[in-house]
Amino acid sequence: MPYFRVRVEGTNIAVPMGDSTAVGFFATRAVRARSEKEAVEKVQSMISAAWTTGAYATWNKGAPPSIHVEEVWRSPWFRNLLFKNDGHTFYPEDEGEGEA
Repeated sequence: MPYFRVRVEGTNIAVPMGDSTAVGFFATRAVRARSEKEAVEKVQSMISAAWTTGAYATWNKGAPPSIHVEEVWRSPWFRNLLFKNDGHTFYPEDEGEGEA
């Protein structure tokens, strides 16, 4: 079964981070799957679980994240041996967002 990497964006969260609040994140996960579609389903399930009942659930003061797939690609097995399949890159709300 091939390996895939899936890059996603999560939105609609509210994670206090010092003087600001993170409202979204980017994350990349590696999974073994029969197809790109199955890889996406696995990653969405992994991230949803982490944010609803897992390690990130207590951080989030907002809604469970809406997960948007940014990119999916096949990854050679050897590139996944030391890959840490965790972590996020958070971003704050844009200060000018919503202004016309």
